Amino acid sequence: MSKANDLLKAATKAAKKANKKNKFNARKVEYDGHKFDSQAEYERYVSLRDDQKDGKIIRLEVHPKFELVVNGVLIRTYTADFKYTIVRNGAAIRRVVEDVKSPPTAKLDTFRMVKKLMLAIYGIEVKVVLKKDVTIPSGIGKDGMVLR
Repeated sequence: MSKANDLLKAATKAAKKANKKNKFNARKVEYDGHKFDSQAEYERYVSLRDDQKDGKIIRLEVHPKFELVVNGVLIRTYTADFKYTIVRNGAAIRRVVEDVKSPPTAKLDTFRMVKKLMLAIYGIEVKVVLKKDVTIPSGIGKDGMVLR
């Protein structure tokens, strides 16, 4: 009977973990081989991917990693949402590292510190795109399906 109780406890624990909500109520989305932490991040990806197809940006990377090292000590590894290069008149003019955030997460001390470290170490100012400013590109439904 003990083995059955152990299995029941394990199954209950797994079910609770699977149903656990994100503390910011974000819904994860899988699309195009990527896992996005929120609907807004996914929607921003679709928009950037379209910009790349239109030649407005190049070298779009999803979830690029940056080692934040100070005086030879790894402080942490930062994973941004996107990295890309803006193109004007056929010339690459600026590299952008971008993170999609809700207003509360953009204000968190840990994220503000990461932004400062990125600027100090790499000379990169992380662009924050607020979720409220992300729009679904025309022709794409909220579920990621192409509308016709």
